[in-house]
Amino acid sequence: MSSSRRSLSFPILVIFLLQCLSPALASESDHRYEPDDRVILWVNKVGPYNNPQETYNYHSLPFCGASGNATHKWGGLGEVLGGNELIDSQIEIKFQKNVDKATICRLELDEAKVKHFKDAIKKNYWFEFFMDDLPLWGFVGELHPEKDSDSSKHMLYTHKKITIQYNKDQIIHVNLTQENPKSLEVGMTLDLTYSVKWDTTNVTFGRRFDVYLDYPFFEHQVCSFRGSCCTAIWFSFKCYCLLAFWQPPVLNAWYMSKQSTYHLIHFFSF
Repeated sequence: MSSSRRSLSFPILVIFLLQCLSPALASESDHRYEPDDRVILWVNKVGPYNNPQETYNYHSLPFCGASGNATHKWGGLGEVLGGNELIDSQIEIKFQKNVDKATICRLELDEAKVKHFKDAIKKNYWFEFFMDDLPLWGFVGELHPEKDSDSSKHMLYTHKKITIQYNKDQIIHVNLTQENPKSLEVGMTLDLTYSVKWDTTNVTFGRRFDVYLDYPFFEHQVCSFRGSCCTAIWFSFKCYCLLAFWQPPVLNAWYMSKQSTYHLIHFFSF
């Protein structure tokens, strides 16, 4: 009986962690859409696959796309420590409306951009998007071995194939496939494109996180979440030690006279 309970508790814990990792977006809290309603694709972070705690804002790579007035979404402390900063991709996606192929933007490659992308591809960079609180993952590019040479050609994926499954008026599953790799050469202009395919499913909204239990990317998310928790605990412990043990007479007298947490924080800050 106890082993059965343990076997059931692990998937529940994993789903709970995934829901904690998903950004809480007030504008999408009801998760219900009408036909042709806009569905926002949020870009989040990017970093080396082998080090999930090393993450950067998606636009730290020289992608073209969102304008300067793109909407930003910030989460709680855990999401900030996890490096999450959601920015509206401004990619046009509407509920139940297929897109065969559309242009996101045109990427003009100069020497600095080529170097930046090549370094990211060499380090096996992956990125994370969100749609209706559901994560999408993909790699920035790939290496193609060159014939009669020990070197490899750096290829940047230029097409995003987005597949969305829905049940009535709710999004159940999203999937992203990176396609159409192009070589990186100074002076070239690459068309970054996307397509959207909507399919129906019988999976209920309450079971939509189940599919992520088998995702290898999710293991990296759990590791990153664990690291963020450790950082928060370590920071809290250091603050406690500072306040509990480092109280010279001047600070003690000042604190006793003011008896204000705000003044104490102000004292440490300035």
